[in-house]
Amino acid sequence: MAFDDYPIDMEDVKNFDKAVSFTGPCGDTIEFFLKLEGEVIQRIAFRVKGCINTFKCGEAACKLAEGSSLEDARRITAWDIAKEAGIKDEGSFHCAELAETALKMALMD
Repeated sequence: MAFDDYPIDMEDVKNFDKAVSFTGPCGDTIEFFLKLEGEVIQRIAFRVKGCINTFKCGEAACKLAEGSSLEDARRITAWDIAKEAGIKDEGSFHCAELAETALKMALMD
């Protein structure tokens, strides 16, 4: 699938306050788009270019972060993401690490 084939809940990215794209050593890329209301993540969307596990981890990171304060979202770890995504094998854990890194980048001031 092409990068643009992955939906970001089909919202216009212009409506988001922050956007970040990160490509991991494996070549997979995750983009996160955040809509903030004060210090709270009102809405978060994502787009992935990569494997299904990277997609699952992007989705899991969004589920964990949406509605959270920025402070709480900064505490989300790759372990939290892997658990939420159902990633059990060590060979796919790097997908959760990729999602964590991209999320933390999006949360930077």
